[in-house]
Amino acid sequence: MVRSIEEKVEEYFKSELDSLGIRHYGKTGEINSEITSALRQAESKSGGAGNNYPDIQLLLEDNHSRRVPVMIEAKGGKNKLEKLDKAGQIVQVTKFGSDSKPNAKNPHKKGDPNYSAITTYATNGALHYGNAILDNSDCDEVIIMGINGTTLDTEGNLKDPEQKAYYISKANAGVPKHIRQLDSSFDLFKQINIDTLFGILDKLNLNDHELEKIKLETEDELEKRIKSIHQALYDDKSIQNLLTTNEKLYVFTGLIMAGLQTKGVSQLEPAELKGNITERNNDGQIILNHIADFLNARKAENSKINMIMALLQPIFTKQALWQPKNGRL
Repeated sequence: MVRSIEEKVEEYFKSELDSLGIRHYGKTGEINSEITSALRQAESKSGGAGNNYPDIQLLLEDNHSRRVPVMIEAKGGKNKLEKLDKAGQIVQVTKFGSDSKPNAKNPHKKGDPNYSAITTYATNGALHYGNAILDNSDCDEVIIMGINGTTLDTEGNLKDPEQKAYYISKANAGVPKHIRQLDSSFDLFKQINIDTLFGILDKLNLNDHELEKIKLETEDELEKRIKSIHQALYDDKSIQNLLTTNEKLYVFTGLIMAGLQTKGVSQLEPAELKGNITERNNDGQIILNHIADFLNARKAENSKINMIMALLQPIFTKQALWQPKNGRL
């Protein structure tokens, strides 16, 4: 088995940053509490609980309070810089196509999540960290970079360094955009060049094909979820006798509205439904509050808001709907 030279790769690129006078942080360093918290909240690179520790971190700042964190992940093996799918996208979590063999070191079943691309390839791991920041903080943009190398000279220095950087942002729906200017040098990370770099980032927008692809994927996912909710309402025996046909429609509509987001109102997440059994803080009331906040944020007329809430209130406040059963929602 070929031994990884990951530590040497990390040392080489840290030395490059030092030579350019670019401040950087290591695995246990902290850029700021918000980024540290975002990395801590996300699942680990291999799934489940555990913190996230990028090998190298930077924070780029201009004179206009714009801050862009940089997450860099190192590997030290042949063809370990990145793994792309057939569409040229950076692979993240996939699914196993078959069960593992008996007595496998990491047993799994067909369809279980497969994190190997994130743990094995530099750029893929960096993207995992970047997504963690976009998903769990107010940060709107991140640069992610993979660094790699395979061979050392007689003095133990890296002979074949390679790097690849991408820009991800909420404005671009998290789709990675390649920053070609960073494939051979860290020069653009120097403070004197930050405005130039940010100007490059601002031109990395989604093209028409990418926008259409996101639209179709979003519509497809929305359709699947709507069908799932609709079917669940009619399959649940406890709901069959509890609600009339019209009331099932109101529940269906209310749940869809609770899953919407707009400026100033985030999407209601399942984790926010705690199963409380109090009259004012139960899951039904939480859903109603979110719907009302959404409608107000969208500047709907008061008469329409009152009409919608009057239809939904009697249903979502039914105790049988929000009362946990055997300790479960």
